[in-house]
Amino acid sequence: MLKHIILILLFLSISCTKEPKQKLRPTFSSISRNVFIKKCSLYTCHSSAFADKSGKLDLSGKDSYNNLINIPSKAYPEINRITPGKPDESLLLQRLEGKIIVSIPLERDCVTKEEIDIIREWIKKGAVQ
Repeated sequence: MLKHIILILLFLSISCTKEPKQKLRPTFSSISRNVFIKKCSLYTCHSSAFADKSGKLDLSGKDSYNNLINIPSKAYPEINRITPGKPDESLLLQRLEGKIIVSIPLERDCVTKEEIDIIREWIKKGAVQ
């Protein structure tokens, strides 16, 4: 009986252990890993599988940076997806903040205000890769 209790406690301690949460930083690698991949491309709109339906914006792979920076939006060709140094002129932020008709994300995990603020800071600092 004691052996079973020890095994159960061991199982619970292993299964309840979480990975340490990485702090989001205003860098492309941090934003890509913690926001774009987890919330925008993993099983959702901006993956390679759905890129044709989502304005040809694939945020899942190594080309995600090049798909964002100084690239006109398919829906709004007069606005770049991201204009380095100009967060208010970047469609990504306009959509995240709900300033453009279709705000994102449409469903699933929402991007938090803190994440939006960090994306804004990264763009303001020049959106460096």
